[in-house]
Amino acid sequence: MQSLDERISQFQKMTQEDPENELGHYRLGQLLAEGGRHEEAIRSFRRADELDPLSPVYNAFLGYLHYVRGEYDLATEHQLRTIDLDPGAWFPHWLLAVEHEHRDRHCEQQQAQRDRELLVRLEEQVHRERRRLRAALDVRYRLDRAQQDRRGKAFGLRDDVHAVVHSVDQIDVCVAGRSEHHL
Repeated sequence: MQSLDERISQFQKMTQEDPENELGHYRLGQLLAEGGRHEEAIRSFRRADELDPLSPVYNAFLGYLHYVRGEYDLATEHQLRTIDLDPGAWFPHWLLAVEHEHRDRHCEQQQAQRDRELLVRLEEQVHRERRRLRAALDVRYRLDRAQQDRRGKAFGLRDDVHAVVHSVDQIDVCVAGRSEHHL
């Protein structure tokens, strides 16, 4: 049995000797695709399609190869053309369904990533505001404490500061809960 490279060479020679041999280009495209040489396979299937533009098979393979390469718009275009040429063909319908599912999943993943990035920015903002508020409260506490010491009065400011810090901690718990919910 011949190796894949030998079979590819054989069909390359065949298509060079007879460039109008659509089946030679088709088989060469299949072998190139099997070997992972998708760009060359696309060229072979395009040539076969040029020679017989009414064959749905060549468009089906072109659509599949574009799908494998992540070129979803081209894949869809070829599958729709295949369906126009042969409405009963199952493969283009199946591949279109797979493409749409893949696109939907990709969109969901992108939205989830944007949500995670937004949560990170919000958490950073809450953290900065918390530090700023604690610093401001600390300065206020020290000023009020100094004033109390001078006057000899106790205003209970320390309890007020602790209540505000507790409120800030509650905000952190809410943000943390949301971030876990969205992740």
